[in-house]
Amino acid sequence: MTEKIIEIKNLTYHYPEKNQNSLKKINLTIHQGEWVSLIGANGSGKSTLAKLIVGLLEDKSKQIQVFGKTMNLENGNELRAQIGMVFQNPENQFVSSTVLDDVAFGLENQGMSREKMNTRVHEALRAVEMENFINHAPSQLSGGQKQRVALAGVLAQRPKLIILDEATSMLDTTTRGKILKVVRKLHESQNTTVLAITHDINETMWSDRIILLNKGEILTQAEPRQLYSQAELLNRCGLTAPLTYQVQQALTKRDIALPQQYLDEEELIKQLWKLN
Repeated sequence: MTEKIIEIKNLTYHYPEKNQNSLKKINLTIHQGEWVSLIGANGSGKSTLAKLIVGLLEDKSKQIQVFGKTMNLENGNELRAQIGMVFQNPENQFVSSTVLDDVAFGLENQGMSREKMNTRVHEALRAVEMENFINHAPSQLSGGQKQRVALAGVLAQRPKLIILDEATSMLDTTTRGKILKVVRKLHESQNTTVLAITHDINETMWSDRIILLNKGEILTQAEPRQLYSQAELLNRCGLTAPLTYQVQQALTKRDIALPQQYLDEEELIKQLWKLN
């Protein structure tokens, strides 16, 4: 059995200024090397859960275990050192005046040698195609470029767990795809655990498991193809299966053979060209 990276038991949470619970009896376990997507409409409790997991919100009931330890005020810094989190607005993560210094910031805090740190920074910026901007100020970058730099800062630290909190929601389709592919490569090459929080079901295609959250409750969790086939449940939550999945299903019904795995747009087009 692989290591439990996150374990949550019967978690209920409400903000002090609100009367109703934002999360209700959440039970969730994520193992090392899993890619888990947490999906739901706006206001379903996704970001609240992410902030509780990393200790940005305090879970006074102590129902959250991260790397086998209770996430609390005493050991929060120790646990967060092993977590890389990319937020929806990357400007909240910038702390330095240049891209180079910003990506290196976390490594400096770890006391890493200058030579090793330099290698890590360049590798991370190369992975997100931002190496040519190394001496730019983050404020000079576009939204997509800022998000890539924020991701590079996470990649450079090589954390055990990456949390993407609506990290691609402000990006165009092309940039979004590139960032997800970078995360996918890290996930596969280093067995990094990924928790991706999104309201866009199209971003869940590489997940091992999708958790559907609605009004603070987990309605179901399933593999992508299993969830995509539950049209009625998705509709109830204001969601629809990805268009590429719908196309695949329509072609299959016409006895047009395609690979069994889920295909993204690029892969689907390649398969259709082969058929042609």
